[in-house]
Amino acid sequence: MKKIIFLLIIFPLYGWCFVSHYHYVKKGETLFTISKKYGVPVEELKTLNNLKSSVI
Repeated sequence: MKKIIFLLIIFPLYGWCFVSHYHYVKKGETLFTISKKYGVPVEELKTLNNLKSSVI
């Protein structure tokens, strides 16, 4: 089963609006490459996905 990374992206649009997005992790991807792709810090990805390690 593939792991899913849940991303939370915040956009300022008349206040704060939360948009969620699922990313299916592909072989060779890291939290760093995923964080750069979506502009979300690695620590935030770890927090949102209840990850203690950066290994996915």
